[in-house]
Amino acid sequence: MAAFVAAGCTDPAVETTTTTVTSSTTTTPPRIPEGLEGYETATVVLQFADEDRELLVAIADDAGERAQGLMNVTDLLDLDGMLFVFDADTEGGFWMSDTPLALTLVHFDAAGAFVSAVDMSPCPDGDCPSYLATGPYRLALEVPQGALVDLPAAIVVID
Repeated sequence: MAAFVAAGCTDPAVETTTTTVTSSTTTTPPRIPEGLEGYETATVVLQFADEDRELLVAIADDAGERAQGLMNVTDLLDLDGMLFVFDADTEGGFWMSDTPLALTLVHFDAAGAFVSAVDMSPCPDGDCPSYLATGPYRLALEVPQGALVDLPAAIVVID
């Protein structure tokens, strides 16, 4: 709330008027794809050599959410991707069963440093390859292929 006061300083015939202006700011919640409504969302910052880039992602931080991932999601709507969070270093692979979007998977270690990246293709027939990191990772970020022109040096989760 802001208050504005206009007053005459030297002329007693000038009236003093007080006006109160109330403004509200509403933030529209992001549109979340069907099937991901129960996932938490967070903003992550990808750190590149010359700039940082914020992304809004769904967080998959338990076994059920990680197993579901982006299966059957055809449009991310307001999300930029999904961040898979593991409690300990892992070397497990990802696959694209029932995932219609072509994705880039970027792996990061426990400190958020880049480990590796791989492009993954949709797999409609059920005989899907496993996509592996080049080393242990703690975080894995899936974004649509082409969303990252360059690969980031690091990732920071900010909320």
